[in-house]
Amino acid sequence: MKKQMKMTGGWIGAALAVAALALAGARAAGLSADERVIPQGACVAPNGDRLEVTSKCLRLNGAPLIPVMGELHYSRIPREEWASSLATLKAGGVSIVSTYVFWNHHEWREGAWDFAGNRDLSAFLGEVEKAGLWAIVRLGPWDHGECREGGFPDWLIDKFASGAAPAADDYDARRADAKALRRSLRTRDTRFLAETEKLFRRLYPEIAPHFWKNGGAVIGIQLENESRGPWPYYQALKKLAVDTGYDVPLYTRTGWPKLDGPETTFGELVPLYGDYAEGFWDRVLTSMPGSYADAFVMRPARTSAVIATEQLGAQTATDAKGAEKYPYFTCELGGGMASSYHRRLVMEPLDAFALGVVKLGSGSNMPGYYMYHGGSNPTDFGVNMAESQRGRFTNYNDLPVVSYEFMAPVSEFGEPQCAYWLIQALAEFCRTNAAELAVADPVFVSDHETRRGRFVFHNEYVRRRNPTGACWIGVAAADGTVTRVLDGPALARATAGRRDGPPVVALKTDELKRLKAAGTAPAVTIGINGVAQLPDERAWDAAAEYEVPFTAGDAMLEIAYDGDMARLYADGRLVQDDFWKGRPLRYALRRLPDGTRRLTLKILPWGPDVRAHVFIDR
Repeated sequence: MKKQMKMTGGWIGAALAVAALALAGARAAGLSADERVIPQGACVAPNGDRLEVTSKCLRLNGAPLIPVMGELHYSRIPREEWASSLATLKAGGVSIVSTYVFWNHHEWREGAWDFAGNRDLSAFLGEVEKAGLWAIVRLGPWDHGECREGGFPDWLIDKFASGAAPAADDYDARRADAKALRRSLRTRDTRFLAETEKLFRRLYPEIAPHFWKNGGAVIGIQLENESRGPWPYYQALKKLAVDTGYDVPLYTRTGWPKLDGPETTFGELVPLYGDYAEGFWDRVLTSMPGSYADAFVMRPARTSAVIATEQLGAQTATDAKGAEKYPYFTCELGGGMASSYHRRLVMEPLDAFALGVVKLGSGSNMPGYYMYHGGSNPTDFGVNMAESQRGRFTNYNDLPVVSYEFMAPVSEFGEPQCAYWLIQALAEFCRTNAAELAVADPVFVSDHETRRGRFVFHNEYVRRRNPTGACWIGVAAADGTVTRVLDGPALARATAGRRDGPPVVALKTDELKRLKAAGTAPAVTIGINGVAQLPDERAWDAAAEYEVPFTAGDAMLEIAYDGDMARLYADGRLVQDDFWKGRPLRYALRRLPDGTRRLTLKILPWGPDVRAHVFIDR
């Protein structure tokens, strides 16, 4: 017994010595006592700058950071607008740009790669560098992003299908087809991994010159999106990426949904989280269904239970074991929200601001907004490039064919709007207080309030349920008094109605020349996923048609209309569309195709039962 005690004591002594050395090393590196570096890829730039991820935050040359990340999709924005859009992001306090690489935007036909124009990924990353920003590239292979088939090319779907595409109205056959596809796609199926390897290898020369280690902007790579894994699938993707040469300071994955099984190797992929104030994807035709209100509550759990419920099913807002060992980063706080055909939402500036306050108060050290900049889907492929219930793989919702405006802080046309100025103030608070705040753990005072060091985070605002609730960040003095340094409602009032952008040409349909009267709209059809389906092209035979006067130039066209949907055409070419939610259709006239001679508007009238199957957030 005495000998055993001596051995135990020696082991304890050795362990304490190791711990003391680790603590001394952490302090020498500028880390807090309970903070550890999570080794990733190459983290040293040619100029000697070192960017590391720790269990608490990102650190640049040892200094803690709380960067704001904003999502912008390069292939959904005209190339000539990239520089101005990135400058607007930077002025708004964004320091990291995240972007999806949609596979089908680059390889629409197998083997025929396209990196021209708006799809020039390398040129875009070069613009990010010129703007003085960093980038996280969401590599895929599957992205979602409300893109056709989640970004998978049609040829890939066909290659893995068991047969020809089922008839559009044969829902049983289509469900069986999708189920068969999901047994191979987004799995360790050797054929799928071989196709993914081709993708990674072709994208590599576009991205590699822009790696951090090469003096570029790319500090991180995200693999997959909204996947349960299991972990061996993520490991296979990580191996493909590393073997190809992707070498960056940060490898990430989305932290939702929970993995199918445990994470077996800590530190390979840092999970990034998200939350939304409301979702277009829900199947319920009411405001704030499910647990959206939980996004406005201070809580230790990082995982959201409301994201993508239509594809992931019911979830719980509980974290996987070991999540607390990673820094609390987010990549998808709702900067706004898109509208689906069956669920049309109008977001408020405080929705995005309050999400940021709550997540910072709950311990997050990276507010990441999706979307931060809206976009427009390409129309040059000859098919609908948006998510659709008529799709074979990602057939959850019907989105507008062109517009992916998302009611984001920066519109699809590059204008600051809605929450832009509120997030700008939040970003400045994060920047100036990062050294102290990033290493301060949250103390949960109540559902409405937390403290991180001397900083106090308070929120009672809840979208639609308590829209006048307090939402603020304060600083506590030694005597306990708290001074509010950011007051959300006050900021919202001060910036209400503010907009920076080109002059507006506001029109109403009764001011336009009517070319064709409206007919009778068809009845609503319910799609494969149980909600109202976007009418097919034949329905537009019933649309009213108007001629729109215009002068080419830098002006914003806004047309107030009444009807189920509206579409704008330039010489017969679709350039913009909108699902009615009480706001005008908007289009930047500078984007008109060269030589446009005629602008026409089509409005599909309300069908007899649309409002019974569509939620319109008024």
